[in-house]
Amino acid sequence: MNSFFRKLPLAGKLVLISVVPLIFLIYLSIQVYYEEVVKLSLFDSYIEKTKESENINSLINELQEERRLSFDYAMKKSGHDAVLQQRPATDSAIRQLERSNDSGLSAFSRYTFLTNLPGIRANIDTGTINADVVMYNFMTIIFRLNTLNVIPASTSSNLQPVYQDLSGQKLLSAMLTYLVIIRSNVYNVLYTHQNALGTLYGLRGSYDVMKSYETEFLLKASPQAIKQYQTLRNTSALKATINYLDTVFKHTAFDSTYTAQQWWDVSDKGTDELRTLQQQLGVTASKRIAEIYRGEQAKKNLMLVFLFLSVTVVIAIVVYTLNVINSMLKELQLAALQIAKGASGVSFREIPNDVIGSLAHSIVNIDENNKRLAEAADAIGKGNFDVAVQPRSDEDVLGNAIVRMKENLQHYALEKEKMLNMKDEFLSIASHELQTPITSMKAFLQMVERFADEKEALKPVKPLVEKATKQANKLVTITRNLLDVSRIESGRIQIDKSEFLLSEVVEDLKEQNGLLSAGHTLMIEGDTNVKLCADRLKIEQVLSNLISNAVKYSPLSDKIMISVQHNKNEVKIAVADLGIGIAKENLPFVYDRYFRIEKTSQNYPGLGLGLYISSQIIKLHHGDTGVESELGKGSTFWFTLPLEGKKSNC
Repeated sequence: MNSFFRKLPLAGKLVLISVVPLIFLIYLSIQVYYEEVVKLSLFDSYIEKTKESENINSLINELQEERRLSFDYAMKKSGHDAVLQQRPATDSAIRQLERSNDSGLSAFSRYTFLTNLPGIRANIDTGTINADVVMYNFMTIIFRLNTLNVIPASTSSNLQPVYQDLSGQKLLSAMLTYLVIIRSNVYNVLYTHQNALGTLYGLRGSYDVMKSYETEFLLKASPQAIKQYQTLRNTSALKATINYLDTVFKHTAFDSTYTAQQWWDVSDKGTDELRTLQQQLGVTASKRIAEIYRGEQAKKNLMLVFLFLSVTVVIAIVVYTLNVINSMLKELQLAALQIAKGASGVSFREIPNDVIGSLAHSIVNIDENNKRLAEAADAIGKGNFDVAVQPRSDEDVLGNAIVRMKENLQHYALEKEKMLNMKDEFLSIASHELQTPITSMKAFLQMVERFADEKEALKPVKPLVEKATKQANKLVTITRNLLDVSRIESGRIQIDKSEFLLSEVVEDLKEQNGLLSAGHTLMIEGDTNVKLCADRLKIEQVLSNLISNAVKYSPLSDKIMISVQHNKNEVKIAVADLGIGIAKENLPFVYDRYFRIEKTSQNYPGLGLGLYISSQIIKLHHGDTGVESELGKGSTFWFTLPLEGKKSNC
């Protein structure tokens, strides 16, 4: 087993570690969600029971109303139309209850005496039944229906207010049933003035039961329902109704407070108020349970979303962690491969403080040491022998090799510098020594050229003299460049600044004979009316060098372009040609002293001093030089000069 886990990839190990808690979380989430589903199922059952209770109460209310109208018709033989109008409402309530899916209400009409209702109605219509029998038949049905109105108990704290309202509704329904029985019998006595004492003794039990329901209501109903009942009990027709009954049963005698009709009207209003309160409790309970159900449904959905998000987040964290670790390992692998190939510049985005982080630090240290050695080697290769080279140890092969290379190159550079100094000294002496005879030779050639113009016999010699003069001018240029190099190297070159317009220099160069070949045209781009504070002759020498080179190295092109760009701080002057161009690897060396490209040195002779002298002149003016070129497409040499502005020292 140990061997298996050691061979298992790191990603596999991490997956195994994360799978166990993930499975546990998913299991726990399913359990919590299942509990919510069960809870909602119980709520659904409770809502169904509540709806059935509402349907039973609705049927009882409709039967109460039909009983009242039928009793009144049996007593007074009037109001039959109202009875007929009420019956469809009662039948509709019966059909509504018959549609219930509750097995406890199956065939309820058979055992709640509702099957007797058509016969009772027929007897009422024919007048073969008196008011007491009407009351008895309807109340028997109502009493039996009340026994079906079972309120489902609930242990949920959320359903407690609903349970209180439903209990209150049922208690008011029972109280209302007994109140109707009592008021009808009281009305009968007040209407007929017969059997008063017997009626009171017969109703005593119903009165006590009604009062017990009232007491139970005040103990079990919700505080809001109790408050509403007490308001009715103390301020409305219900107060007059119950107070009269309390007085009658207390003294066991009727008084003259109400006539039969007055009692019927007052008690009818009182029972209607009580019935309205009972119906309001049902509506309130339905609203509350609907709100609770919606809340639980939302809670279930929220729980589902939360569980889904939790599992998703855990999976995302696991996947992200695996990805991060895998990414870090890949970074380490790529870094190691880079170092193995000899590359440098290895870096890591964030390095943790663990085993992987320690390995990353080690790789970075190796890379930094290699980079320092590489930078030292590069600096030594460029001639900077002051750079410090510190091998990491005696076993550091690369570091010790660079130290030896530094010593060897330093010795070689010193020898080369001696040779260059000797060369510069020789060239300086030679240029000084050549300057006088060349000047004399030019003077003799000018005299010969003048004689050739004057003497017809010497005219054939004139072309030869012109060629000799041209070569003498080249010698003058060479000696001048050698003298400039000597002055630059010795620090004896002078810069004599003055104010002048760039356009003046450009015009003078255009007018110089021999600067441009017969096939080249100088094109100007930009504003040359720029005032410069510089050594005019030296700037003219720089531009002349650049134009001469452009002409020399573009034999197949007829255009040389000078472009001028400037801002408030500096001016940039560029000379471009469409000639042979310069290879990319040679661009960093074009301004070096004596630099010549081997492939062009045979076809384009020269000492390689013109660009070097130009760059040194621009440097003495605190400007910059540069080149942009592509082999076979031409070159652009440029330099910048600072603009002195209003604070010119010229």
